[in-house]
Order: sequence, then C-alpha cells, then structure tokens
Amino acid sequence: MAQWVVSCPACNKEFTHTEINGGGTRDAFLFPAKPNLDGGSVKECPHCHAATAFRPVQLIYSKA
Repeated sequence: MAQWVVSCPACNKEFTHTEINGGGTRDAFLFPAKPNLDGGSVKECPHCHAATAFRPVQLIYSKA
C-alpha cells in the first residue's frame, strides 16, 4: 500500500506517517496530494519513541 513516510531525526529510521487511500494506478509524474498538516504534525517514532513535529516538505512517497 502507498504511504507517506518520514525519517526520525533522533534515530534516522523511516516510519509511516500517513497511509494513502485509493492505491489505484498512479501517473508516473503525479503524486497523490500530501496531507494538510496545518503547521506541523507531531508523531512518535515507533523505534526510539522520540516525538517530532513534521512538516509537509518532510513527507516522502513510498509504495511499500
């Protein structure tokens, strides 16, 4: 399933920030819209448990 992932600044491991619904075919040049985070979204890293505020620019598209 497609997802937006982020990299934890404390341990440098990637984890899922948001699942992308409707995982149908995607145009090679068009990514799904990034979620509106309204100034940041605090997520806890499942690896080291550090809480970090992420901005939309930090979201990385992944189809894993």
